[in-house]
Amino acid sequence: MKMIKMRYANRTLSMQPSIIRELLKIAQDPNVISFAGGMPSPASFPVQTIKNIVDNILQSQSDKALQYGATEGVTELREANRKRVRQRGINCQLDEIIITSGSQQALDLTAKIFLNPNDFVEL
Repeated sequence: MKMIKMRYANRTLSMQPSIIRELLKIAQDPNVISFAGGMPSPASFPVQTIKNIVDNILQSQSDKALQYGATEGVTELREANRKRVRQRGINCQLDEIIITSGSQQALDLTAKIFLNPNDFVEL
């Protein structure tokens, strides 16, 4: 019998389907109102406000908006966040603020910062 070399990493043998992906599949059904995946009603989206903001940015800063940026996020947004948290009594430096692409990236970075392999997290 000829041995077939597996092309995937060993860890793929124990991979499980993503619960979030499965929830999102169900939530796409127009007859379903899902409260499980943190998905707000599209009727609540401030579409016109977002359109106005995007139009303004593309007219005034398209060279920055459409270009790759620093991995820690846009400096002006980080500075605005710094100002906001300082108003709440949190004194931090600009290099202590990072803008993430979403909650999953934030959770991943948090785990990488605070957890070592084989650490146990108790809920």
